[in-house]
Amino acid sequence: WGNQKWQYVSEGLIDDFVVAPSGKNIILRGEKFLIFLNRFGDLEWEHNFPETIISMNYSNNGSFLVSTSNNIFLLEQESVFNKILTIPNQVRTFFSDEGGIAVTNKHLISFSLTGHILWQKDSSNVNKIVYSNNSLKNYFVNNDKNLICQDRNGDELWVYSSEDELEG
Repeated sequence: WGNQKWQYVSEGLIDDFVVAPSGKNIILRGEKFLIFLNRFGDLEWEHNFPETIISMNYSNNGSFLVSTSNNIFLLEQESVFNKILTIPNQVRTFFSDEGGIAVTNKHLISFSLTGHILWQKDSSNVNKIVYSNNSLKNYFVNNDKNLICQDRNGDELWVYSSEDELEG
């Protein structure tokens, strides 16, 4: 128990990682690269992107998604990423099983996995978005003082305002 089974040493700095829902792959993320390992820690393949990787996510149905500073990609097969949407100047992206919300310096932009923008709203300083009810609702803190709940259409359901700064 608790013994190290394997270790992978990368030449580049690793910023984050995800594990496939099946447990078959572990994906390491660097600034502009992904490293795909098998469950034993052996290198399967690598992929380089021309721009900074913002986020990556495995959906519950097994789709692997990557957002870069200007694009959203879907892994179609080993080493083949298809661009599904261009959203310039992303600083964060939060994926759900049906799409996601990209955060730019001025907007929240909701998108589908088919490459359509569903809605766009002005916002500022959003650091985290959480989904519930099978992505029917999402929650986020805006401007450090307002917890907002909205539906998947971007319609505000309620707002909790605080005089103190909220974290999250």
